[in-house]
Amino acid sequence: MIDVHSLIWESNGIRLEFSGEASAKIFADLDNIASNTSGVFDRRSAPGVDGTRTYSAALSGAQLTIDATVLAYNLGSRSRPVDRVLSEYRRTLCDAFNPRVAGKLTKITETGSFFLNARAASTPGFGIISGGALPFTVDLYADDPYWRRTERAEIQLGASSTYQSFPSEISGELGEVLSIRTYIPNQSKNEIYPVVRFWPCGNKQILRNETTGKKLELNTRITDGFYVDVDTDPAENTVTLWRKTAQGYEETDNVTYWLTLDSTPDFYLQPGENLLQVDNAVAGVYPSVTLMWYERELGV
Repeated sequence: MIDVHSLIWESNGIRLEFSGEASAKIFADLDNIASNTSGVFDRRSAPGVDGTRTYSAALSGAQLTIDATVLAYNLGSRSRPVDRVLSEYRRTLCDAFNPRVAGKLTKITETGSFFLNARAASTPGFGIISGGALPFTVDLYADDPYWRRTERAEIQLGASSTYQSFPSEISGELGEVLSIRTYIPNQSKNEIYPVVRFWPCGNKQILRNETTGKKLELNTRITDGFYVDVDTDPAENTVTLWRKTAQGYEETDNVTYWLTLDSTPDFYLQPGENLLQVDNAVAGVYPSVTLMWYERELGV
């Protein structure tokens, strides 16, 4: 079960809010939503030996079942009788839970707001209409079993006047070469895989996590007007170049080859304290490195 005060599904341009209130458009018992994530084990056995030995384990995707009821008697009016409301909601629910279209499920709990990217396993199964109420059930599946906190955490290492612009701005010529060391806490029980943003710099920056032994290093210097995002999530592992425009920044190229061969793309923050060090940083207008992430929890 998941402890929820509010549940919102967004997909295919449709937003549905589930509520436990009697006045709800869509009623659901939010204290009894089934959610499950199972282990996938690497088990091996030898001939003539009873039992097995587990060498490693991973998590499957998250599976959720939502039982809800459209309360058409809370929505009907003289211009929109209950039968019409129910007919409209059938179509809306089928469109909202189209298995071909990914969606976002957001839960609001005592500890904050979290989201899960998921798909419907099938269109909803509808029950028998009774007294203007239409019950339905839908199963959702998420490839990533972790709920992510809606608020994104962000930490800058180095100077932090990121969005200032000066006519004479020349990255890498504004200050001395620095080594920056700082402790970053991971207060969750799970590894955090951040997006690491390398800003313009006169040198080729190196980011190390001294606690885990992981590092990220670029083999190319970033010039003014660009930055590089390294998404360390194992499901992504992308390195993307962004270019400054009049409207902001726009994605331009996949530059995975800009990471050195001895970099460790599965760069993560382990639970607890992490000692991070940036080498070859240059004091200037931009920060040297920015880390961005969403805290994760299993929530089962």
